Amino acid sequence: TFNKMIEAFKPQVFIVDPISNLINAGTASEVKSILTRLIDYLKIEKITTFLTDLTHFGGNPERTSEEISSLIDTWLLLRDIELKGERNRGLYILKSRGMNHSNQIQEFLITSHGLDLVDIYTGDGEALTGSAREAQEKALEMDRRHEADRIRRDQERKRKALEAKVEALRAEFDAESEELKFLREDERLIHIGGSTMRQIWIAASLATILLVGQATAADRAKKAEVTESKAGVLEQNAAADGSKALPSASEIITKSEAQTVDPVGEEPLNDAITCLSRTIYWEARGDGAASMEAVANVVMNRLGHEGFSNTICEVVKQGSEQGACQFSWWCDGRSDDAEEDKSYAIAKEIARKALNRQLTDRTGGALYFHQRKVTPSWSAEYIKTVEIGEFIFYKPHAGAAK
Repeated sequence: TFNKMIEAFKPQVFIVDPISNLINAGTASEVKSILTRLIDYLKIEKITTFLTDLTHFGGNPERTSEEISSLIDTWLLLRDIELKGERNRGLYILKSRGMNHSNQIQEFLITSHGLDLVDIYTGDGEALTGSAREAQEKALEMDRRHEADRIRRDQERKRKALEAKVEALRAEFDAESEELKFLREDERLIHIGGSTMRQIWIAASLATILLVGQATAADRAKKAEVTESKAGVLEQNAAADGSKALPSASEIITKSEAQTVDPVGEEPLNDAITCLSRTIYWEARGDGAASMEAVANVVMNRLGHEGFSNTICEVVKQGSEQGACQFSWWCDGRSDDAEEDKSYAIAKEIARKALNRQLTDRTGGALYFHQRKVTPSWSAEYIKTVEIGEFIFYKPHAGAAK
């Protein structure tokens, strides 16, 4: 019957799906004999043949009941893969006579667009398919994005450093140009007053340049030192055991004074203004002034609470010794240097007002906060006070802090 059909249609491809159903037409030896003759005839006629065979549950998937595997050039095995509560399909080449072929299992998908083969995830000693593979692929993609973000931040820092070097070279060039102008004037004086006048002019010019540069740097360092000292006094007054007295006019930090401390956001975190400014910057720089002020409120509320440390830097860094920082930016393993001059200047101005006790508490006495997109387990233990921007703020019951 098969031969007559082939002679009538003269096909280029011949498919029997499945050959395991032929067992209903006779005994196993009869079916094997039929298939042997059929396969031999199809090879002679050079007709591509595709045979499927259903494996019975519990049977050996790498053996057919018809025992014709030795006659087949290529054998594809489709099998179920059970992993993490899911059953998925895997397809691989069991053998392919006389041809190089892959030994990798691929995930066999039946989609609305047809059949598809997807590489399974292999790594860390396991092979993943289905939703486990998709979850791993998403995790790898997230890692790649984080790495790309890190590289972009590094490039931005390098760009700023390069611009600073260019600016320094420009200033050096201008200084040398000014010195050249003095030297030319000196040459003119030589013709007028001789070599003695020339020496006097050079000495006076160089002394002027040196003294002006030294005076400017010394003045800037002195202002920063004075400002840090004033901030320390304000910090002590605001601490839990402090006087809580409002600062006098002479004790208040001015805007220009605050900007002399950590001017580009790269100084060590060892004074109240720098520690508070960096915390405001890294926690809320992309969420507006209201959120930045609210973060400052939380730091100052903790400073004034007996359950926390009595300096701003200790409040910010609290928990780092256990590897679980109260403020995540301090323990994220990344650079703590500020990256955006404008945002950091805003953060420093808010820090100045907070230390001067000029900042209204937007949080209602909150000691804790988290972003809206997360729901930490500890939030259920506290009283929610307010929502500001992308943050939710809390305070403890009866003022008991942890």
